[in-house]
Amino acid sequence: MSASSRNPFDLSPQRRALLEQMLHESQLPGGASDTIAPRSPSALAPLSFPQQRLWFLDQFAPGPAFNIPVALRLRGPLDPERLARALEHLVTRHAALRTTFAFADGQPVQRVTDPPPLPLTVIDLLPLPPAERAAQAQRLTNAQARQPFDLARDPLLRAGLLRLADDQHVLLLTIHHIAADDWSIGLFLRELAQVYAALAAGRPVSLPDLPLQYADFAAWQRARPAQADQPLLDYWRRSLRGPLPVLALPTDRPRPPVQTYAGATELLALGRPLTDALHSFSRSESVTPFMLLLAGFQALLFRCTRQADILIGTPVAGRLRREVEGLVGCFANLLPLRGSLAGAPSFRALVQRVRDLAVEAYSHQDLPFEQLVEALQPARDLSRHPLFQVAVQLLQSAPELDFSAGLSAQREYVFTETAKFDLFLILEETEAGLQATLEYNRDLFDAGTVAGLLDAYRTLLADALAAPDQPIAALALLSPIAVDRLRAWNATDLALQPGVLPQWITAQAQRTPEAVAVVGAAERLTYAELDQQSSRLAHALAAQGVGRGRLVAVALERRPSLLVALLGVLKAGAAYLPLDLTYPPQRLAQVLADARPRALLTEPETGAVHPALALDPSVAVVGLTAALAQPASPPPAAPLPEVGVADLAYVLYTSGSTGQPKGVAVAHGALANCM
Repeated sequence: MSASSRNPFDLSPQRRALLEQMLHESQLPGGASDTIAPRSPSALAPLSFPQQRLWFLDQFAPGPAFNIPVALRLRGPLDPERLARALEHLVTRHAALRTTFAFADGQPVQRVTDPPPLPLTVIDLLPLPPAERAAQAQRLTNAQARQPFDLARDPLLRAGLLRLADDQHVLLLTIHHIAADDWSIGLFLRELAQVYAALAAGRPVSLPDLPLQYADFAAWQRARPAQADQPLLDYWRRSLRGPLPVLALPTDRPRPPVQTYAGATELLALGRPLTDALHSFSRSESVTPFMLLLAGFQALLFRCTRQADILIGTPVAGRLRREVEGLVGCFANLLPLRGSLAGAPSFRALVQRVRDLAVEAYSHQDLPFEQLVEALQPARDLSRHPLFQVAVQLLQSAPELDFSAGLSAQREYVFTETAKFDLFLILEETEAGLQATLEYNRDLFDAGTVAGLLDAYRTLLADALAAPDQPIAALALLSPIAVDRLRAWNATDLALQPGVLPQWITAQAQRTPEAVAVVGAAERLTYAELDQQSSRLAHALAAQGVGRGRLVAVALERRPSLLVALLGVLKAGAAYLPLDLTYPPQRLAQVLADARPRALLTEPETGAVHPALALDPSVAVVGLTAALAQPASPPPAAPLPEVGVADLAYVLYTSGSTGQPKGVAVAHGALANCM
């Protein structure tokens, strides 16, 4: 269908959501509460709902978790003094950047102060060798990003300038989230470029007037009548009715009792071919790229947890009213997106489910997340976020910044080694294609685990786009490289070694009879001595009825004669049961009662000090020293049995984690292969 013949009411999901929101706003109760009015600049203002949540979290666990760091790489001739003046102009323009937070009448309030001086700390890295400047710049960037704010006293904007070369600088900005959001950062950088360009050209700064400030919005939001948000609240109650799902993520460590914000990030480029395929499929299915990426993330979480009811959060700008679009402030809201993957849907069907879910959620996005949590009253758990543990966001394209005067600017994202959620998938479109960043709580996950999740996400998306009608349970998670690696790791098929251990010892004794075979603290045995003594012991055991299929308990100290005893048991065709003489008598008694050996090989003095070794009269007790003292000739009437790889070699007992020790039987073939 051509563009000219398309039905004008066939709206895209984004426009449909916006239209529904506009219709919703047009039906709100009338009156002053629907108009954001300016307040007295000197009056204290309440905190907005998102500000109140951030203030409480800061009181509960102060730190850099909600810092927004920005690094702006500037290339070309830069005037640091002019840049400082441009920054001060914007602090004067946007009251949210010169606001502090205090208590008044038992409630937190925001107080807008006069524009304070904004020092632009300039750090010259030119004295360093060129090879060290980038590393030092990264260290300084991370240090500023992690420096916490005192919300009661500090200005909520910090600025620093790193000089890497005469024509290359990095502007470091850190703003607390209580004063700004992602939209605010883009707005701030665009206005910074405009103000700097005006100052450089010697012309007046001509930014549009701001009839409102953020505190005006906060006061309006708090004064809205409850019935204004009732339709929104009714929708979310229906969407989130019933027990809220808790994702059973396969973490590397147990969850701490209190949520921590210790974070790290792993990055992965999805690549241009996959990105192009994603955009093509989005157009064919009439969905946004975000909806498609969200569907893929839902499918990945389903495969990791086997849970069909999945709740994921996503940030939204929260600026559906035109009068606040030009303000710096904390307008961002969180939307809980509850998706169902029940019924083994195909990926195409899942994308359609996600489209319907997202359109409805975005058309009801104006309810503050904090009000939703208060209304739902979920079971509070200090170890996790109140509604969801996982979030996803598709970043908007970075704004074009025109500083003019031959100065170019490029924003570089900085991560603060903090994590607001268990997992936070951040996707950004670049010239090379989509880049996925997975921010994770490092108290829960290892870097290798998270890198594996990102690789699985890319593989799943590629397989889903190649065959969208296959069930999500059949989508590939392992890339070809990962499959080859697993095959290599699991290539454990080895040919069993011919023969068994007693035969090897005899053969070695024939080759090198005088070579040392066993070394102890005060004695040593050659291969000839080991072979001869073990054969003598084997004949002594055979005289006591020990042979193939029998079990001989061995209770001896750890010295060279212990090797003679074990080998002698094997030569007699029996299997040995080692007894650790340091174990409690009750443990030894349990093992012996369960194994029921044919003989006990020990020393008389050992049996005397271990009452657990007192067996029933049918068990032959063989003293090792006495058996070895018997003359080697005349030879016995019957030859020793020939043991094979299937014959039992030894039995080891487990620790008894179930309360009862269990014996593990090992055959000669396994022993030979191990040796």
